[in-house]
Amino acid sequence: MWRWFVSIGIAGLAAGTAAYWYTGAPTTHRHMAPTVTPVVAAARAVPLGWWRVRVTSQHGGQSQTFLCQKQACSFQAPPNSAADTVFDGQAWYRYNNQTLERVGTTTETVIAATPLAAPRRLMLSPDGHFLLFWFDNIDAPKDQLTELWVYDTQEKHTHVLVEKIHRPDVASAVYWNGSSTFAWFVTSDHQLHVVDPHTTDSVKVIDLSSNSDLETAARAGQVEVSADGASLAYHTAGAVFSHDQLTVMQNGAQPDSFSVAGQIVGLQWSEANQVLYGVRDQTGITVWRWKQGVSSFVTRLTGLVQAMTIYPAENAAAVILEQDGTSNQSQVAMLSLASGALSSQGTIPVPEPGTTPVLQAERIDQPATSVSPATATIDDSELIGFIEQHLASVVNQPGVTPERVIITTEKNTLFVDYTLPDNTEKRVLVTIYSAVNQEWSVRGYYQKSDSEWLPVQGGGINDPSPARLYEWEPSVRQWILKNTYTGQSSSNRI
Repeated sequence: MWRWFVSIGIAGLAAGTAAYWYTGAPTTHRHMAPTVTPVVAAARAVPLGWWRVRVTSQHGGQSQTFLCQKQACSFQAPPNSAADTVFDGQAWYRYNNQTLERVGTTTETVIAATPLAAPRRLMLSPDGHFLLFWFDNIDAPKDQLTELWVYDTQEKHTHVLVEKIHRPDVASAVYWNGSSTFAWFVTSDHQLHVVDPHTTDSVKVIDLSSNSDLETAARAGQVEVSADGASLAYHTAGAVFSHDQLTVMQNGAQPDSFSVAGQIVGLQWSEANQVLYGVRDQTGITVWRWKQGVSSFVTRLTGLVQAMTIYPAENAAAVILEQDGTSNQSQVAMLSLASGALSSQGTIPVPEPGTTPVLQAERIDQPATSVSPATATIDDSELIGFIEQHLASVVNQPGVTPERVIITTEKNTLFVDYTLPDNTEKRVLVTIYSAVNQEWSVRGYYQKSDSEWLPVQGGGINDPSPARLYEWEPSVRQWILKNTYTGQSSSNRI
């Protein structure tokens, strides 16, 4: 039953409610980052395993959804072309003549319009557990009143979260935190409203009138609330070009604010009340961990990263990588934060420039026999077979041809010489963690100069020593062991 409102607007929400985070001026200090790009060590604890990744991206002015798993992405066709249509990995949610429906193997009604009220918009939580929507008062349209409602996709029931909202006062979209425990929106009276999807009228209100940076970030969805709701972090464009500003407000303490050399992506709180975030630059992305005022290096991924979502509990991140400047495909992959290993999940069309794809990943069951032990040494033939089949994914370039493979003295680590479609020669140093699960880490890229391979990204002084050289022989269509380099030091002239 619709509730009759008095026209008090949003101000009534804030009455008697205190802000629960310190919102004063932050303390600024230099970001504690190394002056050179760190090299990712080739070590890991456990395999990445199998994942399912949902991708929503813009193509030709339209939103498209893909489901990627086991190295293949499939386009998920929506049940209709309405703008408000979302997919939770199992079913679609849509509006059909002002009736909100769940469309899976069958079609179910979530909530229908009445002569008094009608649902509007859809805001799905990252884990797919909660679906928010506005419920507008259409019986008295001049009052412009609405409510925020939630549908629990697991329990299959709806309830109201926030009442007595004046529609024109809502000044931003509704956003979720990464752990799906809180959502928030900004109102025109400079208030940030943080909502718990489990409880009606459990709204925490933060006054933004003295913190324009936080208001700017909140309106743009660049805020991350901790899972317990006690802390938040946000980022804004810094005063220096291509330097973002990150601010952490932990448990009511004085804010910690600092500048980073690049664009911040994938901001996420961990269960240990630490902040993980990626810093994207022209050659890749570096993941950092903030703890008690200090940021420490986690891992580095080379390549043009179009989107990233970090999962601290899994020590992993979902990423989208552009394959090269001419391909029309981007790679969807899982990244191990422990080692920098990548596990390809498939490819999708390159998202439109200027748009940010949305990634949601979940771990799925895998056959007990499918995991190669992380500590096992992989046979040369299996390493070379992996390179033959997956080199394009490893180097993010289609149409490449492997020419030489140099097995090194470091476990499962090899140099691969390859050619591009225009016959340009390239080299990559890669560690393979699991040939079965397709998990690897690129250690460095090289280019030739006067018959010598010079590192252009990563690689260099800590390169492993060569042990065995294999070359492709077209006449017999086989890889031939050419030489053994026992005890020799590393040489970029191989």
